[in-house]
Amino acid sequence: MARQSQGYDTLIAIAKEDTFGVAPADAKFGTFGLITSFEPEENKNHEVIRGLGSRKAQMIKALQFEVSSSASMYLQNPKVIYHALGKATKSGSAGAYIHTITPMGRCEELPTSTWQRNVCAGGAPYVQNYVGTKIDTLTISGSAGEAVEVEAEMIHKTILDGTALASAYPVDLSEIMTFAEGEITINGVKTANVTEFELEIANNLEALYAIAKGNSASLINEGVLDITGSFTFAFTDKTQVDLFKAGTPFNVKLRFDDPIVPNNYIEINVTAGKYDTNAINTSSDEGIEQELEAIFTDISVTAGSATIADLTV
Repeated sequence: MARQSQGYDTLIAIAKEDTFGVAPADAKFGTFGLITSFEPEENKNHEVIRGLGSRKAQMIKALQFEVSSSASMYLQNPKVIYHALGKATKSGSAGAYIHTITPMGRCEELPTSTWQRNVCAGGAPYVQNYVGTKIDTLTISGSAGEAVEVEAEMIHKTILDGTALASAYPVDLSEIMTFAEGEITINGVKTANVTEFELEIANNLEALYAIAKGNSASLINEGVLDITGSFTFAFTDKTQVDLFKAGTPFNVKLRFDDPIVPNNYIEINVTAGKYDTNAINTSSDEGIEQELEAIFTDISVTAGSATIADLTV
């Protein structure tokens, strides 16, 4: 009997597509960083068909074929952020590249990618290409004493089985970012009492199923962009209470620096935000914490990289 496949039997390679739903040339496959999980789901949306004269179902018919997934990784390089926001410009030079990432807007669309999963099944490779991939939501979160984590929720056009193996499955061994390597600035003032944070970029995607031979998605359309966040503070003063009460707009900068390679860093700026909810939690045997949820109108990311010359290829 063959053993059960394990997570370490899985290889992932990712490539930006030149044409929606078409896997690109083999040489383009690379990585978004160290991926800790990839969880795809396929749904055939079967419908039970009934007719007069029978109490039992008379047939079962597959309708639209939906493919979605989630992937978890560390905050390590800016590639996944570019795919979630859509636009990037570059500057700098070899060893010190600088990428500025902003949201796509009017008359633009998100980049699409192919995710290839190669997993051992009974000792042989089972290879699938998840093509026409767009990132629906991207969540970046961190808490004291932990690595900063990134989770992507994705929609795919379809899956192709039996595809050729990528020639390589690169591994990014640059330093992952941790809470200890970051700082948060609110309205230009460094704020040292944040113990947890979460930022979410939501593209509100919707797969469009148009008439065409086949039941896979024809298009994946972008909706409006939502940028939200939540922050937990060790309650030391009422600064954030005042921001909440006054309804004053504020900006937040999160900066994470690679302690080994200074030219590797990620700086996230969310702007013109307002606190939506405020909770100050007290208990008899713990420190008091303040939890606030915020809504922002814009986001930009500046990322330095010693090795990545261009995010858009």
